[in-house]
Amino acid sequence: MEQPAALVSAYLHDKSPDAQKEVLAILHDEAPLLTAQLKKEPHLQTIYFAIAIAEQDVAAVRTYVESGENINEALLLLFSQEHKSDTLYWLHEHPHLLQTMTVPGMNSVIDEGKYVGKTVAETLVSTKKGRQLLLENDTLRKLLADTTIATRLSAALKQAEAERRTVDRHEGFFKKPSPLASQLVQFIVYGNLTKSQALLEANPSLLATLLTEKVTVIDYSKRKVKQKTAFQAALCAMDDELCAMLANYMQAEEMARQYQDIFPEGHATYYQEQTPFDFSQIIETISQSSDEDVQKALSLELPNQTVLWENLEQFRADFTKCSFQETVFNPQHILKAFELYDSQFDNWSWEQRNLFWRQVVGFIQRFLPANIAMDFAQGLYNRVEESEKTRRSFNFIIGGGSIFPLSFDSCSGLGYEYAGGLTARVHAHGQLAGGGLALVVAFSKLMSSKNSSLGRIIQPEVASSCCLIL
Repeated sequence: MEQPAALVSAYLHDKSPDAQKEVLAILHDEAPLLTAQLKKEPHLQTIYFAIAIAEQDVAAVRTYVESGENINEALLLLFSQEHKSDTLYWLHEHPHLLQTMTVPGMNSVIDEGKYVGKTVAETLVSTKKGRQLLLENDTLRKLLADTTIATRLSAALKQAEAERRTVDRHEGFFKKPSPLASQLVQFIVYGNLTKSQALLEANPSLLATLLTEKVTVIDYSKRKVKQKTAFQAALCAMDDELCAMLANYMQAEEMARQYQDIFPEGHATYYQEQTPFDFSQIIETISQSSDEDVQKALSLELPNQTVLWENLEQFRADFTKCSFQETVFNPQHILKAFELYDSQFDNWSWEQRNLFWRQVVGFIQRFLPANIAMDFAQGLYNRVEESEKTRRSFNFIIGGGSIFPLSFDSCSGLGYEYAGGLTARVHAHGQLAGGGLALVVAFSKLMSSKNSSLGRIIQPEVASSCCLIL
């Protein structure tokens, strides 16, 4: 492996980070086994580390830091609103990593989210767990004594001492959730009804813990489902079948309490207030792009320095960020995309339609909750017009293939090469005229059905008041 690794390092040496990413994506497509080996090579680890930071792949970032990469380069990501809590647990378990942090790193200013304008040091001591980490670690205290929060350090330590006395010593601030509760919620976000029910049946004495403990897991989209019970995770995914199954094991009062935490004014009201992503920029870019640029984007030829591809990459980054910030599945995004596809049908060439279909509609579908992804694999026509019961499978009925799991190491699969549509197969080409509106109608009916089902589960006597999601 030394020769190919050295060759790749030399080839990437003078290239920009974006160009390096594209080259490595090509390598992954053409030689995935080689890529798996290259990721282990010290010569290339720094490049892969930078890519992981740019793609906000926190799991990979932590792995690289544990292997010796500079944690300070990733502190803004690790202490962002989405990842801070997990980072504190991670640092608690790996205290030696605190010795590699620097004063400039801790003085870095977060530029977005809840902690915007605060330094990493300020963010760390802004919560109880951060202050407990400070209290228990001499290295961290000495480090922060040289940062911008030095004058507040004594007060933070006194506050941490007081907070420690309020928590059971056996549990502490860094108590790990029940492994079985974590496993149950993981099954839930993966849409696995069979395994979820089997776990509950196998542990009758632990039902109270399994159904009330809040845990954090990652779904197929690499989206964090944060501090949710099993029932709440199913609610956020609009998985009416899983909600109905879990309701058989829960007291009505507990179920209502957990429901109110997510939907204080009811789920129908919540859905009515959801708004779609703004697709205007990518619509305009596709409309103004040349046939050559559209074809190059469709062929997924890399490197690609066209304005069209740059805007597609920006769309992917913006939509990913939007989706990651949403707690409850928002069907308005895909409904709007279907409407836009239909409205642009006569203005676009087939290549432009196909590009929007595969790399906009398909990319939105990468963030579907598991149960709804299964519905696309089964075909919306089958689920809605034929009233088929869900097969609870990601496998397309026609032609083979699977909608999940996704490929994250290359530009392939759902969101790049195809999207899911009315029929139970891969759709690499856009729908015919009127197909967008047909999809709007079918998907609205599906969401309305799930909405009504949730109403019957939560409050049977008022289920009829649940409204359509249009």
